[in-house]
Amino acid sequence: MSQYAGVPGPAELRMVPETRGRALLPMVGLLVLFAVVLLLLGSLGGLVVGILASAIGTIAAVTYLMLKLNRLTEANVLRLDDRGIHWQAGGGVVHEVAWADVTGIGPVNVQLTPRRRLHAGAVPQTVQASMADHGVQGWSTVTLPARIPAVMRQALAAMPVDQASGKRHIGIPLGSFDPDWPAGPIGAWIHARRPDLRV
Repeated sequence: MSQYAGVPGPAELRMVPETRGRALLPMVGLLVLFAVVLLLLGSLGGLVVGILASAIGTIAAVTYLMLKLNRLTEANVLRLDDRGIHWQAGGGVVHEVAWADVTGIGPVNVQLTPRRRLHAGAVPQTVQASMADHGVQGWSTVTLPARIPAVMRQALAAMPVDQASGKRHIGIPLGSFDPDWPAGPIGAWIHARRPDLRV
């Protein structure tokens, strides 16, 4: 059952805690590879050294990623009102999608951390925390800070742009704010303002 169940009205929602785990999940394979490489390299100094290097390095990597994801998810705020959907995506970046500019509901993939090169082993790997979700898609007016975070700079570069209006086509991960969003205020707002969309 939705934790935000209630009648439609101006709503403000924050990302739910389990979003961090879902964002980290796609990186588990690379973290395992990272741990194995550290184990092999550390074992040159002995098995115990290899195990310690692998454990400490992997714990440090996971801790860093979780702290980064904590900051990102805590900074994300979703607001719904008569004008449309407002997504404060962290780092001073704000997306505003008017109800008329919503184009559909479906799968979205949100980039949560910048792409990084992981130099472990012979072949460098690209590491990035991203999250597949279900949400709303639409044309957004984007407000940017003076200094754009790397993660947002990369994400903006990948977004389609409407040349006439300058709006960017985005996906907003509604399930990250309310796992049962169709039954909560998000679903109620969409039903009220865009009854043509299938929730």
